[in-house]
Amino acid sequence: MKKLGFVTITTLVLAGIVGIALFSVYGLSSAKSAGQIGIVASATTVPVKPPVTTPVKALPLPVPAPLPSIIASELPMVKETTLNMLVLGKTFDMAGAPIIITTDGKTMLPLRKLGESLGYTVKWDDVIKAAVLQKNTESVIVKKGSLNFTWGTISRVFSKMPELYKNRLYVPVDFITGNPAYQLNQTTASITVDLAGAAAKQVLTGEIEEVTVYSNGLGLKVKDNKNASVLLYVTEKTQITNYTTGAVIERAMLKSGTKAIFSYTEVSGEEKSIYDILTSVEVVELTSPSEPVVPGTVETVDD
Repeated sequence: MKKLGFVTITTLVLAGIVGIALFSVYGLSSAKSAGQIGIVASATTVPVKPPVTTPVKALPLPVPAPLPSIIASELPMVKETTLNMLVLGKTFDMAGAPIIITTDGKTMLPLRKLGESLGYTVKWDDVIKAAVLQKNTESVIVKKGSLNFTWGTISRVFSKMPELYKNRLYVPVDFITGNPAYQLNQTTASITVDLAGAAAKQVLTGEIEEVTVYSNGLGLKVKDNKNASVLLYVTEKTQITNYTTGAVIERAMLKSGTKAIFSYTEVSGEEKSIYDILTSVEVVELTSPSEPVVPGTVETVDD
């Protein structure tokens, strides 16, 4: 047997070590070394680099601007005004009952004072819960809390519901135009109510009940076909004619029992009184001749 040299032995030893390592890597080792395969394989696997993420900078939260300080206070329902008002040529008395404007811009007038300035008596009817305005045979009914009202026999609708203010019932200014006899003119400084020309003229067919003598004319109490009485005034400007022929009749001939067609209009007199002044009397039937009427000095009526 030949002796092996040192180099040869060294080579063989190295070869054996390499072989054992190869057997271990490729699963060729014994069962005893099987538990080491996973460790070797894991140790030889190329590691995967984690994804590079850029950290997100936290943005500062917006700071809301401070709200202005608000003093809690209730808005008034109405605003009292200093509007001037003329009704049929007379200054409207606003003492204790000013004209007001609501928060929605509606001009409101005190019903009682307005009605009285137009010549109506104003009363509260607790049965129907309504204000009733009365002049001669004409009635106006206004109910609190209702948009509907009646002027004579005609139904009307308010632009705003009547409201109480300082224990007074107020109505919108368009209440005035509920009667076509009146015209309304409103500016930023004043309100004016006048008669609406021809629309203000009224005609009544009836019979004279009583005649009252005044220094400047006559007062005729006339009964219509419904037995309602109206006080009408005859002045120097009143035209009195025969209905059939058109012939002029002296006013002294107007006596109780005379039947005629009476055309009249409203005229504002002293102390805010309203008079129904006759523009014409068309006599249909005179009473039997009697003593003529002699003018007296009972009362003065403005023309």
